[in-house]
Amino acid sequence: MLRRNLRPLAACAALLALTTVVGLVAAGGEPTSDAAAAAQALAELPQADAGDGGATVAAPVAEARRALERARGARASGDARHAEQLEGLAREWAELARDQ
Repeated sequence: MLRRNLRPLAACAALLALTTVVGLVAAGGEPTSDAAAAAQALAELPQADAGDGGATVAAPVAEARRALERARGARASGDARHAEQLEGLAREWAELARDQ
């Protein structure tokens, strides 16, 4: 009896997963990686020596760049797990700087 009740739920979950994948493909392929999102956010920021808020974002920008550099080192040494975590950290710092 329980197994029969779970079938519609499993079908709904499969349909949701399929529509999510189709949505990602329709939106332009794979989701943006954390490293790419961080690099893009950093590229959109004003320079630290610019007068309009550049100094405000200097610390988060430095932290984002540091995390990206550490991620490159981790990936080069074969530590993909920590590289992904550091790329996520870099994205958080870059988004913090962008939102200030």
